[in-house]
Amino acid sequence: MTHVTARWVSKDQFRHLATEANTIAPGETEAGFTVSARQSPEGELVRAADRYTVGGVPGQVGTSTDTPVGGRDLASFTRKNRALLSQPEHYIGAWHEGDRQPKAQVDLDVSQGFPRTEAGGVEARHATLTRNERAFGEVDEKADYAGTHTNPFSTRPLGDEGGVKAAIASLSTNPAAYEAVVSGNVLSGMSTWVNGRPVAKSKRA
Repeated sequence: MTHVTARWVSKDQFRHLATEANTIAPGETEAGFTVSARQSPEGELVRAADRYTVGGVPGQVGTSTDTPVGGRDLASFTRKNRALLSQPEHYIGAWHEGDRQPKAQVDLDVSQGFPRTEAGGVEARHATLTRNERAFGEVDEKADYAGTHTNPFSTRPLGDEGGVKAAIASLSTNPAAYEAVVSGNVLSGMSTWVNGRPVAKSKRA
């Protein structure tokens, strides 16, 4: 059987994705996408589906561009992060917050996908905490946006890592209090983090 190597996203597909990132639908305040850097065997875009997605993958070269972002910007970002984007569950992420001040921007990021399961949710929360990301995303089985889950300890807007340190400190001393804080901000039914690491809750018989 002949092995076919998946091709990288084409110039035309990058141009299409750029339009997608730049265009905020009426009534919405943001736009974006999470796609694989490689095409399907049929040459189509492969979007993250049924996944929690966490940005800030270590080692990447991320960027913010004044809108509109172009296909060349996406292609350049992909080339710079080729090694990371070659790994399983690593995606090109773009996020456009139209009401951001002082100017709307498109953030480009290497995002990591986790299955939309209880265990995958634990991993997503832990990655969000350790990378000091403001939130992690969720996409459904059809690759449609399904929500954003905020990290209440993140201090990314301040540009430091105090959020991570505060979270780990609170987990080390009082994980019950931590759960009370985050219960209204991130997915319920997931594991308690103790000493900065996820520990799965036992299921009742």
